[in-house]
Amino acid sequence: MDNQMKISASVVSHLGMVKKENKDNFYINGRYIFEHDTDNVQVSIETNASSFLFAVCDNMERQTDERSMPISLTKELRIFHEREKASQKDIYYQFDKLYESMDETSNLIHSLDIVNGRQDAGKSGAAVLYISDNKAAVIDSGGCRAYLLRDGKLKSLTVDYKKTERLLRMGIITHEQAQVLASRLGSSTDNRQVESRKTDVFELREGDLFLLCTNGLTDYVDEDRIYELLDSDETDMISNLLLKEALKTGGEDNITVMTVKVDSLRKKIKEQDAGYLKGKTINITQVINARSQIFQKLLTVVTSIIIIAGLLFGAYKLWGLIADSKGSDTTTYNPVTRDNNTTVENEVTDQDDEEDNLTENGEESGTEGGQVADGTGSGSTGSDNQWPVEYKVKRGDNLYSISNRFYNDPNKYTLIMEANGLSNPNLIYEGQVLVIPKP
Repeated sequence: MDNQMKISASVVSHLGMVKKENKDNFYINGRYIFEHDTDNVQVSIETNASSFLFAVCDNMERQTDERSMPISLTKELRIFHEREKASQKDIYYQFDKLYESMDETSNLIHSLDIVNGRQDAGKSGAAVLYISDNKAAVIDSGGCRAYLLRDGKLKSLTVDYKKTERLLRMGIITHEQAQVLASRLGSSTDNRQVESRKTDVFELREGDLFLLCTNGLTDYVDEDRIYELLDSDETDMISNLLLKEALKTGGEDNITVMTVKVDSLRKKIKEQDAGYLKGKTINITQVINARSQIFQKLLTVVTSIIIIAGLLFGAYKLWGLIADSKGSDTTTYNPVTRDNNTTVENEVTDQDDEEDNLTENGEESGTEGGQVADGTGSGSTGSDNQWPVEYKVKRGDNLYSISNRFYNDPNKYTLIMEANGLSNPNLIYEGQVLVIPKP
């Protein structure tokens, strides 16, 4: 509701002082007279919407025969209005369609009048106001009029055709000149068909007041008096005052008066928010759709980034697992502890730099429970009293190579595993001291 126009409108239709039948009709945003069986009709509305359609009609209905559907401008307006509300086209496109529909109906009615020899042929007319997206446009024909009261000034939105008739009666112009002038202005001084006239689409302002009326008002009330009676904020009061004024001055013809007031307009969207050119306005629906599309694109990009990041992370983890499996030969565990609960922490030297540190009696210097082998020899170490032997693991060693070094048989690595409490032959590390048992 906050982003819709608020419009209030009121219409009165009266038989007049002389006429026996009210041939006027109206269309007030969906409502119109179905049966002309009343002398006086009044309808008022106050509603919020994005588009509106109003019209007053003078003798714009025909019944061809009992079996055929009647020709009625108000019914054509209803059909147009229903289609317009279901369409997404702008006011310029819709207004052209409205003009085509009204002009076609007017031509059809005029043709029927000529064929049937009606005396009032060419005297039909209508004034139509179409409002959409804070803009408006007017179509008129015949003696119907449309006025706009804005900023205290009353302006006729359609051409004053009565001036042509007055000039003709005064003898200022000839009948032929009157026909040419009237044809250009959109009116006729005889029963010739007149093309409907339309205004340009123009911007609305809050507080704009429109007056649509048949010639039953303008033939008896001049524009100055109309301007005086428009000085009110209530559309129903204005319509009734104008009707009473026409009746008071002897209104013989059918009288239909409609007033339409623009209470509030749709909110305009700032151009920097919507990315539109300066001077243009759009509706909230367009902005929401545009932002929704942008959000969907951003969501797609973010989702793609997350998927790519997940793939890269998975590849990185896989690479790490492969690297860990390749380096499992040097996995670090706690150092081996000797039987006397002392941890061996001797430094390991390279094979090429190690020197024989045995004493003259063939015993290792600084040890009592056995020897620390440097790994330079191979096979059995000699006498039985030299077992067990302690061996410091060097880079590149594994239990298979150590077993082959001391036992000349790589398959005896299980003896070393049992002596050192190992469960995996691959889980030894550089600097670790292993007990080499007797084979």
